[in-house]
Amino acid sequence: MKFDKFVKRSGTHGSIVQSKDGDKWLICDDVAMVIPAGVNVLATEISESKPMFEAIIHADTEDDVLELVRATIPADGKVKDIVRIFATEDGENEIQIRNENFGLIEKADRLVYLQIDDDVEEHEFILITDRKGETVLGFIRGNNF
Repeated sequence: MKFDKFVKRSGTHGSIVQSKDGDKWLICDDVAMVIPAGVNVLATEISESKPMFEAIIHADTEDDVLELVRATIPADGKVKDIVRIFATEDGENEIQIRNENFGLIEKADRLVYLQIDDDVEEHEFILITDRKGETVLGFIRGNNF
């Protein structure tokens, strides 16, 4: 994921969460990204992670690889209105994200579908991992329009 671009986009609106593993994550709107080693964190307040956050960053990344299948735009829409649609190889799961979030994904990123249910609702995420799928680099909450 493009960390520099995400930092610029989040500006002063992001918050920092520390996982139980000790990694620090920058979170803003529907996106979270691990803060790379060596990056100095200027935040004065770092929150502890919640159980759902831990479940997302430690989810199984072996199955449900996503591929971009199409993009849509309303007839009177602008570039910012483009919606990117990803689907798993079997077509069973589909997830949509806004164009601004799509710009954070790099070609080398491996994308994995994740669904988590809490007591209230179902949440869908695109997990962004390294090429091997061993490390979660970030995630984007989908279908949240």
